[in-house]
Parts: sequence; C-alpha cells; structure tokens
Amino acid sequence: MKALPVIAGPLLFALWGSAFALPALAGEIVGPCTGREAEGSTPVCGSGAAALRVIAGTVSPDGRHAFAWRRAGGDPAATGDDALDYLVRLDDGAVLALIEGSYWSFDGMVANHAGEHAVWSPDGRAVIEVVDAKWETRSLNLFRIGAAGEVAGRGDLLALVDAEVRREMLREHPGIDPSRYVLSVTGDPDITLADDGTIRLAVVLEVPKSSDDPLLGFDLVLSAPPDGRPARLVSIQPSSTVE
Repeated sequence: MKALPVIAGPLLFALWGSAFALPALAGEIVGPCTGREAEGSTPVCGSGAAALRVIAGTVSPDGRHAFAWRRAGGDPAATGDDALDYLVRLDDGAVLALIEGSYWSFDGMVANHAGEHAVWSPDGRAVIEVVDAKWETRSLNLFRIGAAGEVAGRGDLLALVDAEVRREMLREHPGIDPSRYVLSVTGDPDITLADDGTIRLAVVLEVPKSSDDPLLGFDLVLSAPPDGRPARLVSIQPSSTVE
C-alpha cells in the first residue's frame, strides 16, 4: 500500500501506511451489499454474523464505496461498545480497511457520543473519515481509492490540523494555555474535499464545561494531492463564525 505522507512545517507525522499496517481482515469479502438509502432501507453487505451495515450518509458519489459497521460478536442487536467500523466496496462487500470509528445504528438505537462521517471527493477517489467523540474530533483520516477500487493510500490529517491550529492559537492569543483546549472539526461550513486534493474545513477549540474560557475558531485550507505529495497547510485564519 502506498502511504500518504503528512508534513506540517518542520514536523513530520507517522503515516498510517507505514507505521500502522492494515489488519489481516482487509481483503475479507462478505458478499454484495443490498438495499438503497434512497429507497428508505439501510444497505447490508453479506449475511449472518459477518454482515456489514452501511452507515447512513457515507456512500460515495459513484455508489461504489461506503463506511459500514458490525459488532465484534456478530449480533447487531447486542449492546455494548464492541462495534467496529470499516471502509467497504459495495459491489462485492470487500473489506478494504478497519477505520477509526466505533459508530453503530440499529433498530432505532445509536452509539452514544460517537459520530462517523464521510467526506468524499466528487469523483469518489478519496474520502476523509471524521470521527467525533463527545467533546472533540478523535480522528481525521484521508483514504485514496485506486483504479481497482482498493485503498491506495491512507494518511492522518488530524495531527497536521491540530499542530497548525495550536501554533496559530498561540500567535493570536499569546497568554492562552493550548493544553486545556480540545479540537472539533465543525460542519459550519461543511468540510469539503476537491478532486485535486484541496481540503477546506473549519475547527473550533473549547475547554469542555467551561464558560470562562473563550471559544476559538479557525478556517483552514489544506492540500493533499492525488499524486501522493505530502499533505500541507495552504492557509489558516480566525473564523468569522465563532465569537
């Protein structure tokens, strides 16, 4: 697998493709995914304990890929925190990667304080996985999809965003303690990923449960070209939507 390097100024971050090998389950094929969100049903890939349930709103624009979940024990109706999320290919149910989230939704119930979001490029060749916890964004991973529908590269964008935002935070607010703040990628405006690898996103930093510390926001533009060049910061500025 080709790694996606992630570089921020003088900082070089570890790559998913090298420092973290994909689990052995990558390559598992559970069976074609049936059902369509547009028709009011949740697509399900395969059957039985190995079945994967597609997470709403994560299907790629070309309809070829999505994020899906299943419980480690195989029973979707079970309770507990054993849900695992995956990037899957829909035509045959191929498991391409174990991703960072632990989101699930079944029979009217959903995971508590867990969010799993997919931001696709219009051509369906790249996706950003956004994993949210109660107070913060826990993961921001970029996946590149190859011509054969495989994962061609994987990179951690959160390390880049976090380092650049905290550097700018200290420049804008010299007396502040960055270690007290947690970072969340917001949906205002929505994060976007262009075919050329241009990423636009907004982040908010806050001290959980504090009404005395200021809420801070920044708008960022990143570049993560499809040719595998290192992801980098293009611009960062204080957000006009956070007061």
